Amino acid sequence: MPDQTGSGSRVRTYYVAADEFEWDYAPGGFNKMMGMKFEGNSKVFTERGPHRIGTVYRKALYREYTDATFTRLKARAPEWEHAGILGPILRRRSRRHDPCRLQEQRHASLQHAPPWSLL
Repeated sequence: MPDQTGSGSRVRTYYVAADEFEWDYAPGGFNKMMGMKFEGNSKVFTERGPHRIGTVYRKALYREYTDATFTRLKARAPEWEHAGILGPILRRRSRRHDPCRLQEQRHASLQHAPPWSLL
């Protein structure tokens, strides 16, 4: 994008979308920390029923895309793979001379607050 700041720098644009997915906090109904099935009091928090949601929750995962079509995910650099399901790492060189623009799209059915933090 051409310079619109008068500083001679290029505006960097990030394309980020909130993609919805289901996250299972206890896959297989097994307590991996204790090495056993959920029983007693712990079963109350993992059992699915009319008044309980069980172990699968709907989440929004913020992911970076290559352009404004939001059809191709941008590959994450190997040094950031440890970030797991955290959103994309958005960086700029300096606050004054490296303007950024964030274009967001929601692919989720619920309103999720974006956890933006620009480094």
